[in-house]
Amino acid sequence: MRSWPALVVLPVALSACPALLSDWTLESRAGDASADGSRPEGPPSRSPPGVSGADASRNGADSGGAAPEAGEMIGDSEADSALSGWQVVEVSFSASSPPTCGSAWSGSSALLYDGLNAPAATCGCTCGAPSGITCTTQIFPMCGTTSQLMQSGACVSGNEAGSTAAIESEGTPSGGSCSPQPSKTVPQATWTEQARYCAPSSSTPLNLDLGFRLCVAQAGDASTCPSDYSDQHVEYGGFADSRDCSATCTCGAPSGPMTCGDAVYECSDATCSTCTVQSSLGCFGLGTGAQAMEYLTYSPSPSGGSCAASSVSSTGSATPTGPVMLCCQ
Repeated sequence: MRSWPALVVLPVALSACPALLSDWTLESRAGDASADGSRPEGPPSRSPPGVSGADASRNGADSGGAAPEAGEMIGDSEADSALSGWQVVEVSFSASSPPTCGSAWSGSSALLYDGLNAPAATCGCTCGAPSGITCTTQIFPMCGTTSQLMQSGACVSGNEAGSTAAIESEGTPSGGSCSPQPSKTVPQATWTEQARYCAPSSSTPLNLDLGFRLCVAQAGDASTCPSDYSDQHVEYGGFADSRDCSATCTCGAPSGPMTCGDAVYECSDATCSTCTVQSSLGCFGLGTGAQAMEYLTYSPSPSGGSCAASSVSSTGSATPTGPVMLCCQ
């Protein structure tokens, strides 16, 4: 088994994740030597149980002696000044749910991520049916040529009982609006990789947990890895999400074929509360029933038409935040 240089670790605040144990030194180990005092060469190339494929390679399980195996003691030799500003950790890389830290590496830990997949927002805008359309028609007292404008809902005076009136057969629609119906879906962001790092809980020689690699860590992503820790990874603590839609959904004015569905009523009072529908348009007699009908009201049922919806599009993106540099053997 090869010997490992002692690592002197100075305090570093990893702003993107919980603070790792600082000022930790890998001390010289006693024992774990051959009977003649010599130490065997590096561990044979093999994969520990439960770690295979890409994860085994990432986690040093098939390292051919280039990194300590799970259960191997770490430590001894002189302090390495090249590790100043770095903190010693063990790291497990996995597509999901990496293993938890062992008791010897329970100083602090965090789950980091890489490979952010955050599709753009899906945006839409449609308009409901037109409402609030106003209809107007013309009433011609005594069936003459001089007309009086009759708006929907108005209660207007006819002539005295026994007179006649003429009404146009089709009213004219105008105005109204459509209710905007916006839609927005922001897909859930996912990561293709997770990395759990663990800081040591003491300064005694440590055993690497199964599925973990010996690494050093530093906040940020601008550093160069120490020479003995050349396998570089930048992992992230989270992401900032600005995915949204470009504008508010709005609707234009109603347009297209619209009808008023004319309905004219003869009424006996000035509030047009007691009325009888007048189905024959054109010239008809007023007050022909048992009670004189001296007022008219117009109650159309407009229909048809549509509103054009405004154009909306997706904006923004999701960006990884809180980078942490991990350099592994």
